[in-house]
Order: sequence, then structure tokens, then C-alpha cells
Amino acid sequence: MPAVDAIRRDHAATGWKTLSVFVRDCVGGNCFPIDSRVSNELARRNLPSKAEDERLLVALSLRIGRNPRVVERMFYEAGGQATQQASLAQEIVRLRAELDALRAQIASHAQRAGSTAQAG
Repeated sequence: MPAVDAIRRDHAATGWKTLSVFVRDCVGGNCFPIDSRVSNELARRNLPSKAEDERLLVALSLRIGRNPRVVERMFYEAGGQATQQASLAQEIVRLRAELDALRAQIASHAQRAGSTAQAG
């Protein structure tokens, strides 16, 4: 998310979602703007849902080969509907699987680091 970082740094901006929307709409950069509607839908699906999780959601979307802006829009649209779209369900499964894989990698690295520290 270099575009968001550059704008935020250059202009001392504080509105993260506003900047993300600007990057999405005007620059076409990778972002995942999280408003209350998106946040609620992500939380309902047990996925990271805070504004600070935007980087993680961008990374997860890219890792499953999807445009983060498209995935975010799916969550936005689903947040306003009582029924869930089949394509959103597929994305949720893929995002959750990738998140679980990343968590397992982190745990494995931490365990190896702990074993190395005890051996030393």
C-alpha cells in the first residue's frame, strides 16, 4: 500500500479510511477500505475487521490471487444484504484458509525461535 503510506506521510493525514477510498477510486492502488458496514461483515465471518487490519486483508487478497478492491467491495455489498452471495462465500473460505496458513507459519517460526533460544 505504498500510495496510502506516501499520502499519509506527506500530508500528515489521520483519516485512514478516507485515504484508502482515495487510493481505491483515484489512484487504483491496492487497498481495502474498512467502514462500519465492511467491518461488521468481516466480523460476522470471523475475519480481521479493524481499520488496522487493512494491510493484512490486502495481503490475504493478493495471496489468493484476487484484487483487494474487488474483495472489499464484495464485503461492502454483502453487508447491506440479508442473503449472502455465493462468490462472497468462496472468497471467505479462501481468505480464512490463507489466514490460518499464515497463523500456522507464525506459530512455527515462533516455536523454532524459542527452541533455538533454549538450546543456546
